Amino acid sequence: LNEDVGYDRFLLWQLAADLLPEPERTANLPALGFLTLGRRFLNNINDIIDDRIDVVCRGTMALTVSCARCHDHKYDPIPAADYYSLYGVFRSSHEPKTDEAKTLMAMTLVEDEKPFDPYVFLRGQQGNHGPKVPRQFLSVVAGTDRKPFANRSGRLELAQAIASPSNPLTARVIVNRVWVLHFGSPLVRTPSDFGLRA
Repeated sequence: LNEDVGYDRFLLWQLAADLLPEPERTANLPALGFLTLGRRFLNNINDIIDDRIDVVCRGTMALTVSCARCHDHKYDPIPAADYYSLYGVFRSSHEPKTDEAKTLMAMTLVEDEKPFDPYVFLRGQQGNHGPKVPRQFLSVVAGTDRKPFANRSGRLELAQAIASPSNPLTARVIVNRVWVLHFGSPLVRTPSDFGLRA
């Protein structure tokens, strides 16, 4: 941002720099710290992914998607199926093991060769299988004609959907955050929650 990089590029770097072509990839890998430097939760992969979903969705679109981990969101149009669509995206990338990390920069993610096929965890319990869901963007933003992500994990496609000009939330959220820093009072009093209750 200090170099006047467009906010859409900035978001792509934060969410999927490792999936971009060179030299943009290597130059911007540190931006992935947005995803990889989060909380560890005693190595509980489900809680780590939940944190990533929460950080990405609240941080970029002010949507409380993680509220749909155990059931459809009580107030906003976010079904549990959409939560697990995003879960599948993040579950299909892993942080490099120690030996892999020697050849990669810190804070890199590695996409799994075979992406995780997500399904709804009924009541948030992994062993309690609900219906299978595709890795895809949120229906509340993408609409009913959305297509499943087709490129491996879908993380780059997710980043592109978040940064897309057709997604009005991302621009509104960053404008609100800049507005409060510049004028001292936000347009929306809850910068990380643009939902019904806020």
